[in-house]
Amino acid sequence: MYSEIQMNKDLLIKAICRFGQEKQKIKAVEEAAELSQALLKDILGEPHNVEEEIADLEIMLAQMRLIYSQANIDGFIEAKLERLKRRIDKDGFRY
Repeated sequence: MYSEIQMNKDLLIKAICRFGQEKQKIKAVEEAAELSQALLKDILGEPHNVEEEIADLEIMLAQMRLIYSQANIDGFIEAKLERLKRRIDKDGFRY
């Protein structure tokens, strides 16, 4: 799923160095907002570009992982997935 991003890690590092961490953080916020808008359009039945905005945000999130502690992020992901698993197991899974 993330092979393209992993293969282009050097490009992401270059982008951070070229534009600076602060600008890339701002860009990540902008991309998150654009995904929010696209999702709302989808929910409302309007034309949307959710997939494109997911791709944009994934690229920015990969840069944020390079700026911030990947180990800490992975720890939070693990804990949150475990919490989700407990909630699903507690409530029972049904389609």
